[in-house]
Amino acid sequence: MAVTDKAAPTKTEEKKDGNNSKVAEYLQAPRKKRKRYVVIANGGSVSADLGSSIETFVRLNFKTMAVSTPRTAEELQKNFGRQIMLLILDDEFLPLEILLKLLSGLKGRRDQGPIPVLFLTRQPVELVAAYHRLLAPFHEVDDYVNYMKVDRTEIFSRVRHGLNHNNARKSRRYKIDIPLDYFLLADDAMHKGRLIDLSVHGALLKAEDGRLFRVGDQVKLHMPLIEKQHSMHGDYLKLTAKVRRVFIVGDLAGISFEHLSEAKILALTDYLISMVTGQAAQRAMAKRTSALRARPDRA
Repeated sequence: MAVTDKAAPTKTEEKKDGNNSKVAEYLQAPRKKRKRYVVIANGGSVSADLGSSIETFVRLNFKTMAVSTPRTAEELQKNFGRQIMLLILDDEFLPLEILLKLLSGLKGRRDQGPIPVLFLTRQPVELVAAYHRLLAPFHEVDDYVNYMKVDRTEIFSRVRHGLNHNNARKSRRYKIDIPLDYFLLADDAMHKGRLIDLSVHGALLKAEDGRLFRVGDQVKLHMPLIEKQHSMHGDYLKLTAKVRRVFIVGDLAGISFEHLSEAKILALTDYLISMVTGQAAQRAMAKRTSALRARPDRA
């Protein structure tokens, strides 16, 4: 029986096979990642030397990031189409109201995730007040630093914090939600507020009446205690504190307790233990309830 050879592939078939191979390689290759940017926008109030130092810090410590340094409003807006990991922004880059409205448009875009902004300012009170009016819903990812009052190490630390998402607190704070009254020495008046988190050494205090805090404010808190502590301390634990940090939204402040007696430290510790124990019990109960609901019905 005669053996017939297969016809040699034509040039058209060879070209087709080559194209198919390239398509297969393309589909199997890892997807190209979108370039990530740190945008540093200096309007001129920040010295060229400081701006250059921040850029050098980013390039040396975050080598996977590209850096863009827009000089005009048009150049800044062109960067809004990029994947921005951190926007380091001189708050005098544009008139403040115009600048914050521009950022509001950026943050409101659906195709953008939360873009953290680190404001470089020499007028923090004015920045916080304007931010509170125009950008308050975005305060959780933004921060500011008064570059006239801190050294470069602190500025670099804020930049690093803005780019690293896995930073943990140095001291453990517990999430709470406690309404309370606080007395502000600056205006000699009582205000309504809430404690958002709490530790033995400090707390996060939110003003409920629109009051904007300032770093250095002296505060007296009347914190309601749990029932079992009433016999020892009364209905409230009176604490003195100082505002150490004002978040960019203005009505949220990190405070540290001052002049704590041993009795007050024990009361705070007992309060936290009771709260954590109660939360653990609630989680355990919820877990058991969920497990019972998941069990199939028995005949």
